[in-house]
Amino acid sequence: MSIHFEAAELQRVKAQLERENARVGVDVAKAITKAGKATQRAAWRNAPKRTGQLAAEIDLKIHGDGRSGSMTAVVVARTRYALFQERGTAKMAAQPFMAPAFSEVAPGLKGELARIAAKALS
Repeated sequence: MSIHFEAAELQRVKAQLERENARVGVDVAKAITKAGKATQRAAWRNAPKRTGQLAAEIDLKIHGDGRSGSMTAVVVARTRYALFQERGTAKMAAQPFMAPAFSEVAPGLKGELARIAAKALS
């Protein structure tokens, strides 16, 4: 059994992948930014509201731009007691707000990334 590739065909595939790379980076950056914002909104909505400080200090940080091959969206609660609310303590039941926010948004992001990949490979 052997596999035969034409050099011209390989060059065509290489050129297509190089063209798609920039567009894919932009599309992925948009998807990650959108998911980060949605996660932040869901965390705001889910956060316990006794004083409102916890929800007010839920921030979104975007690192990278998607073109360099690396991009992250980080949603963080800056209050010192956020982890105690999320996980609970020996004297207080957990009131999760971040994990449910992530669980709400993750399937949509996964689907969007799959759509982007399928489009790039078609």
